[in-house]
Amino acid sequence: MNKHILSVMILFLIIISVFLTPIEVNGNGLNNAIEMLQAAINPSISELPHAFEAALVTLSYAFSAIGIALIASFTLSLFASELLKSSRAIVIVIHHIFSASRAVHELIWALFFVTVFGLKPMSGILALAIPYTGMLGKVFTDIFKQLSDSSIPRLKQAGASNGQLILYGYLPQAMPQLMSYTFYRLECAFRSSAILGFVGIAGIGMKIGLMLNDLRFNEMFTYIYVLILFIILIEIWTSQYRKRKYEVFSFSAFIFMILISWIYIAFVKGAYYDQLLSSRNLQYGIKFIKNLLVFNNSSPAFTDLLEIQKVLLLTLKTIQMSFVAIFIAGSGMLMTVILGTKKYSHPIIYNATRFIYIVTRAIPELIWAMILVFIFKPGIWVGALALGIHNYGILSKLCADVIESISNKPLEHLKSTGANRSQILIYGVIPTVINRFISYTIYRWEIILRTTIVVGIAGAGGLGYYFKYHFSLFHYTNVTLVILVFMILVKIADILSAKFQKNLI
Repeated sequence: MNKHILSVMILFLIIISVFLTPIEVNGNGLNNAIEMLQAAINPSISELPHAFEAALVTLSYAFSAIGIALIASFTLSLFASELLKSSRAIVIVIHHIFSASRAVHELIWALFFVTVFGLKPMSGILALAIPYTGMLGKVFTDIFKQLSDSSIPRLKQAGASNGQLILYGYLPQAMPQLMSYTFYRLECAFRSSAILGFVGIAGIGMKIGLMLNDLRFNEMFTYIYVLILFIILIEIWTSQYRKRKYEVFSFSAFIFMILISWIYIAFVKGAYYDQLLSSRNLQYGIKFIKNLLVFNNSSPAFTDLLEIQKVLLLTLKTIQMSFVAIFIAGSGMLMTVILGTKKYSHPIIYNATRFIYIVTRAIPELIWAMILVFIFKPGIWVGALALGIHNYGILSKLCADVIESISNKPLEHLKSTGANRSQILIYGVIPTVINRFISYTIYRWEIILRTTIVVGIAGAGGLGYYFKYHFSLFHYTNVTLVILVFMILVKIADILSAKFQKNLI
């Protein structure tokens, strides 16, 4: 199918989804919005020490999880990329592990681990480590596959073993890219750690949820501002590494923080990891898996045509939510992306726009959804708006950075012909960046689709609401049905987006 026809069809579906999504304000929504704005201007200073403590706990979870994910993904990706000799079957199995582990959101993993192991630190750490292993592993594998072989023949002639080839030939090439992506995922893991608070795991997310439920908006915004501050600090650190500044120091600090986090969780938080392997927890785990896999249920939900019909209808709602969300994020990006570039914006406007990008993406989707439920009636619009606001900040930053990175030579040529600023943007900048913009938008839509289940838990409808409802009632075969449908949905989205992006090349 022609890529232009396909693009028009997708755009048509997105516009239809927007028009079919009702916007309903709560009866007291306007007053709640005003009250929140007033609280945002006047946060509770007395809560700052508690907010920093909660943020440090959350950060320790993020570092601990990234530490596990880094070791697991690095090892598996060596086999998946065939740098370490492995059979075709092993490569396929590892690719499926990466795909399956990242398809299920970390909040869902957290619900499972909390159900089996209880509210222990390792429940949260494992919930983060599993999906991040899949995310890191996929990218690490691609990085290893793209490495140059130029230095390998000399090492082989010197009698280097396979391990030495990796250590002295491939790893020095790959290390900057591996660490750059790991630092990016660290920022994501910190936001994800905050979300874990909504299943009862200690940290800044749990505090925000408690303050919001108690209508203590002033205290809530104190925690939100500290969350944003930590995101900014992590971003400054990671940006310095990407600029190849203080590389050795940054890498050493990264490893040190992982070790400190494990020590803190083990001794300060009192996490004794051997308890996870107790016979009692093993029995709980086996029982839970049996419930999910129907061993204890003679009439599972996925054999019930009525339940399947309900889930398929909710799947359409979920897709609708993702389309509206990417429309919000993409529209916002197009309206502000030029303002977020140093080349074409006033310094004051540039800094203000970049700050908006940071704030919108620093606050996780689930927190946005929980705040918006106080203003709008629960439903598709709340989830789409929460996802749209969060991804607006991410997508806008990515696209603004693309504009910043393009070569000046073609633009200088246009300028020499007498083209003004608007003409340079229309005829020089936009044709250069449009494919990258579309690629990033598709990439963010995939992530939005995966995250719809999370905002659904907050009352945004779709598959997430169905999941939360049946999980709370211990209807585990319904939970299994949702997970299966959701994994199929994410897989189809992966395939379609890959084909669409291939057509862009």
